[in-house]
Amino acid sequence: MGPPSVSEANVPNPTLQKAEDKQSTVSDHMTPREKKEAILAQRGNETQKKFADAMHEIH
Repeated sequence: MGPPSVSEANVPNPTLQKAEDKQSTVSDHMTPREKKEAILAQRGNETQKKFADAMHEIH
């Protein structure tokens, strides 16, 4: 395989964007309660993904 073509390089990488979104969910100007909720939501998303991955492996 050669280097990716220009058209592929211009397509945003969804995994990279998700990582950025996770970092931006908890920001310094949030209240402690908002931070807590954002962290809990983030953990919930990670748990759902692990569960989906596990289900995918079973089938």
